[in-house]
Amino acid sequence: MKTGSRTYTQHIECIHEEYLANQNIRFCFKGDITKCDECPFKEPKDIEITETWASTDDGDDITYIDASNGEI
Repeated sequence: MKTGSRTYTQHIECIHEEYLANQNIRFCFKGDITKCDECPFKEPKDIEITETWASTDDGDDITYIDASNGEI
């Protein structure tokens, strides 16, 4: 079994914005989501993301795709 992890920093435009990916809906907990650029409550932030993984495949042919930018 192979396991691993990595940590990277991701920038988010506003901590109040939420996204329901399975329904393709964006919404805001503080202001008007249609006016995010001029929202008085907008609060950008850099957050630290930690990814971990495990694989039962012991082969060397595992391809890792970077979730932060989609690169192989």
